[in-house]
Amino acid sequence: MSAQSAIFNPTDTTSAATGSGFSVPRLTTTGRLAIVFGTGDQGMMVFDTTLLNLFIWNGTAWVSVPDSGDSSNEQVIFNDNGVLIGDPGLLFNKTTDKLTVSGTVEIWDGAGSGSDNVGVGRLALALQTTGSYNAAVGINSGNNLTTGSSNSFLGANAGSGVNTGSSIVAVGVDALSTSGPQVHSGSNNIAIGNSAMFSGQSITGADNVAVGRDTLRGLSSGSTNVAIGVSALKTLTTGADNVAIGKNALLSVTSGAQNTAIGFGTLANIVAGNNSIAIGYGSLTNSTANDNVAVGVNALATNTTGSKNTAVGRSALSSVATTTDNTALGHLAAATTTAADNTAIGSLALTLCTTGYSNTAVGSGSGNAVTTGVGNTYLGTQTAQNNLTGSTNTGIGFQALNSATVSDLVAVGANALVLNTTGLNNTAVGRSALAVISTTANNTALGFNAGRSTIATEITAIGSGALGLSTAGGQNTAVGYAALGGAIVTGAGNTALGVSSGLILTSGGANTFLGSSAGATTTTGSTNICIGYNSATEAAGSSNSISIGSAGQWVGTNAAPNTYYATAVTGTVLPPAGATGFWRVIINGTARKIAVYAD
Repeated sequence: MSAQSAIFNPTDTTSAATGSGFSVPRLTTTGRLAIVFGTGDQGMMVFDTTLLNLFIWNGTAWVSVPDSGDSSNEQVIFNDNGVLIGDPGLLFNKTTDKLTVSGTVEIWDGAGSGSDNVGVGRLALALQTTGSYNAAVGINSGNNLTTGSSNSFLGANAGSGVNTGSSIVAVGVDALSTSGPQVHSGSNNIAIGNSAMFSGQSITGADNVAVGRDTLRGLSSGSTNVAIGVSALKTLTTGADNVAIGKNALLSVTSGAQNTAIGFGTLANIVAGNNSIAIGYGSLTNSTANDNVAVGVNALATNTTGSKNTAVGRSALSSVATTTDNTALGHLAAATTTAADNTAIGSLALTLCTTGYSNTAVGSGSGNAVTTGVGNTYLGTQTAQNNLTGSTNTGIGFQALNSATVSDLVAVGANALVLNTTGLNNTAVGRSALAVISTTANNTALGFNAGRSTIATEITAIGSGALGLSTAGGQNTAVGYAALGGAIVTGAGNTALGVSSGLILTSGGANTFLGSSAGATTTTGSTNICIGYNSATEAAGSSNSISIGSAGQWVGTNAAPNTYYATAVTGTVLPPAGATGFWRVIINGTARKIAVYAD
């Protein structure tokens, strides 16, 4: 070996090249590696001028002397075929015992025949045999996995209960772990959160998603469930197709299926029930039944065994416990009912109903005072707001039946029967029909403003404005636009059929007017009969008269109002003495003539 070496006086202060100290041969890395040494050359030393490091031949290879210049401070040193070098991507701090890794790190996948597996942590993927594409990070993570593939486990004991399942994700301490010897074979499950799907049973169910601490803790064969939130679906075992979002949502369900619970504590007590939907804090919290729908804070909050109820809105149907077939949509709709078969749509609709059943109320505040009433139908804002116990009423329109307290009323139209309180058996159809009736009974009005001002009893008004200004006259019947529509005050027992018939009658009674504008000029006359278009009494106050036809629309004459037939039969019988002629009528299908005398 050709190289400089020397021993110098240690007291000399000159450099190694010129005097003091001990110097070993100095060679480049290429020169050092070109030397051929054998086992008998142990202890030979060379200073590598390329690496600035001292090397010693150990009989088989060159060994670098630590801290002699092979790497920077804290770099982890590798022996690269006799060359000790440091890796700047691996730094170890001896003070903090911290290893810092940067750059690309590859971890061997073990001795099993599977490929592309990564296990980081003591016993991670410890039993893996043929499974591939698995990744496990954390002590005991995936430590029972054998043949499963494409699994991802992160956290201490994460996935430690899985043995053959594939395409599984477990993130969190004890996620998809097991409390006993059972192993999990279900595939495509996702568990995120400490103890998510930490089951003491063998999980064979697939396609489940659990996000949150203690979610799906009791799972066995249940499949396609979704649990998001602390303890959501915690005790589910065999149930399928459930969705629980929120802390304690569907907390107690075991075998129930196709339930949806969104919100804190929703459907928390249902065990085996199916097909229920609860959305909102406290909705269906106590229910154990089937086929309920609750959307809104505390909707159906006290329901226990009642089924087929639908509640949408804050506290809607919040008092229903065991009854069925209720529907409530709106803020506090039917909030106090404990009965069945009620339908309430609108804010505060049927909000005070307690034991009343088979009621229907649609509109804000509709039927909001009903307590024990049965079989009522209300449609419109503020309809029947004061009827507590009345039953079988129908109110349709803004404020229809708004004051009623009794039963068997029908009001259709805005303000129809709006002031009716104790009046019975009244029917009003049309805006403001029978609008001021309060205590009287047996009235019927059909049409805009029909019977609007009356407080009488037993009237019938059909037509816009029929009996529209009538106040006190009872037992009147008016059919047609404005029939008896003037200002009847005390007139009673009148019958008017036809547009404007009896139009200005006030106090006259027991009149019969048949025909458009029949009796239209009569005011105070009574017991008159007017038949025909514009037929009229002789004077406004005439009574006990019969009027058939009019000067403009005559009947029974020969081509003119006062031109009567000259003979009873053509060319034969002449009128009696003093008669002005004959009036022709048809009696029982045959034309007859009646002698007419001047008044």
